[in-house]
Amino acid sequence: AERLLQYMKEDENSPRPNSVSYCLVAAAYAKSDERQNPIYAMELFRDALERGIYIEGRFVNAVIRSFGGEVDAAVEAWKNEIAPAIRLQMKDGRFRKKSRYMRNIDITAVYNGLLTVCGRGRRADLALRFVYAMGKEGVEPTETQLQCYNAGKRQADLKSTTKFSLSTQFETLLAVECTKYIKSDVRRKKDKKIKIIF
Repeated sequence: AERLLQYMKEDENSPRPNSVSYCLVAAAYAKSDERQNPIYAMELFRDALERGIYIEGRFVNAVIRSFGGEVDAAVEAWKNEIAPAIRLQMKDGRFRKKSRYMRNIDITAVYNGLLTVCGRGRRADLALRFVYAMGKEGVEPTETQLQCYNAGKRQADLKSTTKFSLSTQFETLLAVECTKYIKSDVRRKKDKKIKIIF
């Protein structure tokens, strides 16, 4: 994938690389477990920014997932480099016309990547903070975010990750925040309802 992207950059007859091209390379980094992948993925992210390519949520998701279980490094990259670049891009006139729906999809994809990394690092406390941050950005967390955390948890290397002392309590809170009551959910039809009067 990396060689193909390099070929697209250099060859005049091939199509110019776009966000999908960069996303495929970042996804390849996310799939393999090499220690250098976060460094390569962040270089790829910077290269996309320099070339003026729109940074999609799927691309950022793959870049963040390339950190594996290194939650602190992923959060630092998100806070210091990725999030400011995305905010700056949202103010850019070329990309400002994107619909609110598409921006929400991008935000959701980014947070799904962060939650997957939190799961791999067994950090339910940080995952809960990201779910709250999603709500502040106007995107309601759903069971998909909980599934992302659980998918990361299944990929976790239990030898290298230390279980956070209150992780069970935070995982329970995460489940509550991500599985709010929705009237249209067919699975909830048999649930009993109570009315609380204060």
